[in-house]
Amino acid sequence: MGPYEGLLEVMLEYCSDVHQGTASKKLRLLSFYLDVLLKQVLLLESVGCKKTLVFDDGIFHNNYGLVMPNSLEQAMQKYPEMATVANPIAIIHCSISLEENIARRKKRVQKGRGTFIEVGMDDAELETISRESIEASKLKVEQFRAIGVPVLEINLGDDMDKNVKEALQFI
Repeated sequence: MGPYEGLLEVMLEYCSDVHQGTASKKLRLLSFYLDVLLKQVLLLESVGCKKTLVFDDGIFHNNYGLVMPNSLEQAMQKYPEMATVANPIAIIHCSISLEENIARRKKRVQKGRGTFIEVGMDDAELETISRESIEASKLKVEQFRAIGVPVLEINLGDDMDKNVKEALQFI
């Protein structure tokens, strides 16, 4: 796995030591993450596309281990080659209100496009996972800030034209 070994280790540590789900859920999380890594990253690299501009559902978003304090920095110290993939030029962090996040999840589930985690959840469980997801996203962004990656915060509830202008100026 080369430079991605550290990210896999962080995810594995999270699933074995932190995540409170069942063994099957932990395995599904790891399987999903490995699938994202193989299909969205390694496949692109194999055809010479090393610079990917946007991943809305990529190797950082889906690595729940990055919510653990200093996990990214520690992994990069242990695996120096990780710096070639885990040190983006910049991040545009898109946030959304808890209410809108819940509404979007419900809509996806109703349309049959919910994740394996969301399917079968009641409203209280969807609220919990939405709250945890929003908090995890903030914690991951802080990991990147800690290693010096510039971050632009975009609120998806704001005017789209305003957000686009800010993003273009940032880029």
